[in-house]
Amino acid sequence: YLDTQIVLELLDLQRAEDTIPTRELIKLIYETGGNVRLMDITLEEIKTNINTAIRNYDRNNPTTTINEACIRLGENKTWLISLCGNLENILQNDYRINIDKVPKSDIDRFENTDDAVQLKEMRYRKHSAIHDVVAYLYVREKRKYDSNKKLLQKASYWFVTANKTLCDFN
Repeated sequence: YLDTQIVLELLDLQRAEDTIPTRELIKLIYETGGNVRLMDITLEEIKTNINTAIRNYDRNNPTTTINEACIRLGENKTWLISLCGNLENILQNDYRINIDKVPKSDIDRFENTDDAVQLKEMRYRKHSAIHDVVAYLYVREKRKYDSNKKLLQKASYWFVTANKTLCDFN
């Protein structure tokens, strides 16, 4: 399961130097027989980030990393609007990423954990804290049913993030 920043890097909507390593990572996952997945809550967070970049789009004074990437790529606000509108199809068709729905009951259960409370205290954007906790607890719970795997390294489910603060917290 990919985190928001990884997908934005895959789409070349972050720093240019992050795109190739991220694409290589995704290629490696496929080459080793893995599946790349995305939670629907992550898809919504990506759309929120892109919509923020659209709302604040400024060709002369970029206000977001996504805005800076558009300028670097020679794209404009209209292109970004189109990308956002077609995002699910692009991810599924161009990158073969499956999108899974996280049950509302799981979201409700995970957002009331101690992890969620603590991470919200640390974060400026409270909703992103909830997303992150729900995402890693959802993956952790899926691992419980991975009974053949005794070592963490052999687990079938992973939450792939580039967020060092989240890794340190977790």
